[in-house]
Amino acid sequence: MGKQLSGTITAHHITHAKSELLKQGIITRRITKAKPALMPLKSHSIKADDIALFTRQLSTMIDAGLPLVQSLDIIAKGHKNPTFQQLVLTVKKAV
Repeated sequence: MGKQLSGTITAHHITHAKSELLKQGIITRRITKAKPALMPLKSHSIKADDIALFTRQLSTMIDAGLPLVQSLDIIAKGHKNPTFQQLVLTVKKAV
């Protein structure tokens, strides 16, 4: 009998995930679709001031010719609210 494993794999559909795991020699018993965690941190709320500051900063950086991904990274690293930082980094990763 083989080892029992658990983990995550990124795929567009569950059938793609099964296929990829089978290619790796992994036989699946159960696969579930993970729910996306857009806001993993709940300790700080995002306020209207955070969004206003973000839009002003992003506008200034884009107008200055900075690439979008770099702008999002700079804004996230410079923000004091960890929930907002995580949200901006999630958006950056999606871009």
